[in-house]
Amino acid sequence: MKVFLSWSGEKSKAAAEAFRRWLPCVLQSVRPWMSDRDIGAGARWGLEVGRALEQTKFGILFVTDTNFSAPWLLFEAGALAKTLNEAFVCPYLVGLEPEAIPAGPLTQFQAKRAVKGGTLDLVNTLNRALGDQALPDETLQTIFEKFWSDLETALRALPGGASPPTQPREVGEMVAEILGVVRGLANVEQRGSEDSDFLALKWSIQKNDGLDATDLEIRLSMTHLDVNDKYILRQINDYYSGP
Repeated sequence: MKVFLSWSGEKSKAAAEAFRRWLPCVLQSVRPWMSDRDIGAGARWGLEVGRALEQTKFGILFVTDTNFSAPWLLFEAGALAKTLNEAFVCPYLVGLEPEAIPAGPLTQFQAKRAVKGGTLDLVNTLNRALGDQALPDETLQTIFEKFWSDLETALRALPGGASPPTQPREVGEMVAEILGVVRGLANVEQRGSEDSDFLALKWSIQKNDGLDATDLEIRLSMTHLDVNDKYILRQINDYYSGP
């Protein structure tokens, strides 16, 4: 079973990498996937991520105190949630309490804290998602107890989250990647007019250096876009509108 690991920022990435190394020690039937490690040189980023999202059954979002509003993390959460009806999505809170997450796309999911109890709950859910390949509960508990200290040590050694990434990504690059994933996730028959609505509004925002907030909300209300796509467009508009 492929497990999609979503991250944004230095601390989140380090946590995802630690979890990526650790999880197969506990559940040998899972294949963790994260973009920075599993895309070959020269691969088309949006297409590769789109394919990974289509093939995954479980997504884990590595949420920290500096990235819970990051547009790309929220987009991947929405993409995971609508890829398959049976998909599981879990925000994994690194140094963060559930009540610290503001109302938005992430709050629709059942979050787990990156502590022993929360991680065991997450692993148990992953194990149930394996179906016939699931380990017996007692066996899983024994393996988890054996390997938990390795992940705990790695989580305690994470870099601080107060500073932004050394090389922040340009919003234009991020938008291009978002659109690439959208195209990879759904064909014309599945999305109908939603792709054209998204592209038309995104183009209008860029052309006008941002839209008036009221105008944007009126235009959004006239589309069939879901809550995650609308959130992304609001973030793009905020960027182009400036302070």
